Amino acid sequence: MSTLNFRDPSKDVQSLILGNGVENGEDLILKPVFLMCDPAHYDPRKKTRIEVNGYAENDMCESSADETFDPGLAKQQHANLRQAILSLGGSIVLNPGQAGMLDNVFKADPSLTIATPSYTDDGAISKVTLKTIGSKFYHHARNPEVTQQMGDIQFFRNKMIEDFNIGVSTVETYVDLHGEGTGDNVYDPARDIFWCGFKPKGGAHDPSAGRSDPDFHKLLQARLNMDNRTVPIEVQKPFFHIDTTLAPLPSGHVLVYPGGVTQEGFQTIEAIAGKENLICVDEQDAKNYACNLIVMDDKNLIMPVISAPLKKRIEDIGFSVTEVDLSQYVALSGGGPHCLTNRINQMRSPRDLHNPDTSPA
Repeated sequence: MSTLNFRDPSKDVQSLILGNGVENGEDLILKPVFLMCDPAHYDPRKKTRIEVNGYAENDMCESSADETFDPGLAKQQHANLRQAILSLGGSIVLNPGQAGMLDNVFKADPSLTIATPSYTDDGAISKVTLKTIGSKFYHHARNPEVTQQMGDIQFFRNKMIEDFNIGVSTVETYVDLHGEGTGDNVYDPARDIFWCGFKPKGGAHDPSAGRSDPDFHKLLQARLNMDNRTVPIEVQKPFFHIDTTLAPLPSGHVLVYPGGVTQEGFQTIEAIAGKENLICVDEQDAKNYACNLIVMDDKNLIMPVISAPLKKRIEDIGFSVTEVDLSQYVALSGGGPHCLTNRINQMRSPRDLHNPDTSPA
């Protein structure tokens, strides 16, 4: 094992947990790798949030009664989610968390990363570039999560170099506009676009209605070389991030709750995805965060507990659904499987492989 100069691996606080079937560095590039955070310091109670942060940031936290939070159950549910990911071949960079950072468990929000591999003449992966955009949170108390998230990505880089002999370079970009990572910017591999949630801010803005600025998607275009590949969608309260109300699937289908976006936003989704490709969830499944799912591969999804009819609709189009009870997060903080993870090796799909004529205009 080679060790990077001036680096002491014994000082790492993170751990890399390899998924089922992951045997080498190339597997770690081609199979999903997720940032996650141990929920030891997670606390959705309103009184705790006001004491630590000075505010309770969404309706879930406002309404969660103190007696409904069970720290032990929250830890077990998080462990169950990790096990589901590992069993389906995903790997995890696990951060131990930090006292006072109550929301760091929601790793989707502090950053967004696109991976670009380089290949040798015989087709093997020689290196990968991770291009990351750090978030600027609407709630100031969450901004320290961005620094910690970048440290997690550097840890992954170091492990790839030292343990698997695959070169990894990282490019970090920080922005001035409010934008909240993969929570508000969901990649659609079937169309090579980002669905980007936003909410205009004026007067006494309610952050429960949306967080990211309307022009944040333009920064994605510029920083990720995705000209005309971002689709801004205005979200509706209480679905404050786009990943709580929309989920693109590798098949080209899109799960969406129409009530989670504006009428104009839904019309845009219909126009780009195609009405025939929409799977519209009802209000109850939406409140249970059915759209807040993890795509593991072309056939496997991890979802919170959903209704039997919705599960059947998804299975009928060829997917296997693994449900994980995350009630301590969904019901008390407004966060599901996607909110609790952040894929750091998402690769862009060549647009000529999927719907080559589809363009978000």
